[in-house]
Amino acid sequence: DLLPASAAVAPPNPLSGINYWAYQINNQDQNSSAAKLAASPYQLLVLNSPATVKGNEAYDNKADVALLKQSKSYAGSNKIVLSYIDVGEAEDYRTYWQKDWKPGSPEWIVASDPDGFSGNYPVKFWRQEWQNILKPELDKIIADGYDGIYLDWLEAYSFQPVADAAKAEGKDPAQELIKFAQWIADYT
Repeated sequence: DLLPASAAVAPPNPLSGINYWAYQINNQDQNSSAAKLAASPYQLLVLNSPATVKGNEAYDNKADVALLKQSKSYAGSNKIVLSYIDVGEAEDYRTYWQKDWKPGSPEWIVASDPDGFSGNYPVKFWRQEWQNILKPELDKIIADGYDGIYLDWLEAYSFQPVADAAKAEGKDPAQELIKFAQWIADYT
């Protein structure tokens, strides 16, 4: 017999037992980093695919992900491997970046990063143009076999130039962020 909806139990959260994790978004392709991470005791890893960086498109990130997902943590369980992706900023070192882009050109690139990260540019994340750029990036994450995605720069909605741009288009930036995050979840 099926349980009534009111009696349904939520599935266990796979992150609830994570006590020891690492965040490495640079140099995964250097100094045997993937092998060192596989040998590490971490339960969860957040990684940035080297293949998304210009000049490194041929990097076999799928092999790294497979190696890491099969490796054991200190608790004896297989590691959970998440992909890092910046969804609130365009980054000029990524494979999608066009050499003539800058804030205001294309129009959906709003400004330079407020924290001084060179080459990072907050975007009008609600725009179809940006979502069309993200689709192949999300497809790569799925194809590489990650367990999930670590979304960076969700605070874009609160960055004043982005919030002002949303309001100028008659949009509530916080509501647009909720829709955007839901779009990512639905797409992936």
